[in-house]
Amino acid sequence: MIKNRGIRQILEKLNLKPNSKILDIGCFGQEGDNGSDVIAECFYGKGSIKGICTRNCIPKKYSNIKLIQGDYFKTNLNEKFDLIFLDLGGRNQLPIIENDLRDKLYNILNKDGYLVYFIFPNDNYANDHYQEELMRKEIINHMQNYWLNLYNQNMPEEYIRGICEARLSDLYDIISVDNELTRDYITWIVLKKIKTKN
Repeated sequence: MIKNRGIRQILEKLNLKPNSKILDIGCFGQEGDNGSDVIAECFYGKGSIKGICTRNCIPKKYSNIKLIQGDYFKTNLNEKFDLIFLDLGGRNQLPIIENDLRDKLYNILNKDGYLVYFIFPNDNYANDHYQEELMRKEIINHMQNYWLNLYNQNMPEEYIRGICEARLSDLYDIISVDNELTRDYITWIVLKKIKTKN
């Protein structure tokens, strides 16, 4: 189990080969401050990094990262990856978790490949962001429908792990479920693909 809770510590614990194929969904994000910097530091010039983002936020020093500039929801990928890192921000993250973990993302992940993504264990994210009330409603709806959290309580790591096991353990090992230390509204989940669907 991964005890350290930063993206760098997560990546270091995954035992990925330096020449791994990486897909970074939300590559360098709207503000460029998600885990993309860490992915680039760990794999740039060694492995193959492909990013999906609606605009080019890739720093010039990482010019060899292949960018698919466009909407993730309209992008079809025909290759497989050893690591998929998903950080599309609040509004876009929710439908991907609800709809794509078992199919679209699963199908482009190599056997024994990893999927790293975050969820909202509470509705505190909306406190730090614009469109506060609309975002809060979306997060609460997602918590109730996907995570079966009917009372909008903060979801502990053990509860999240249990729901992940119930929904995903036929396809993935749940490697870790860890609350982020710096932002109480983020919990990181790491899954490892264990078999190919029949």
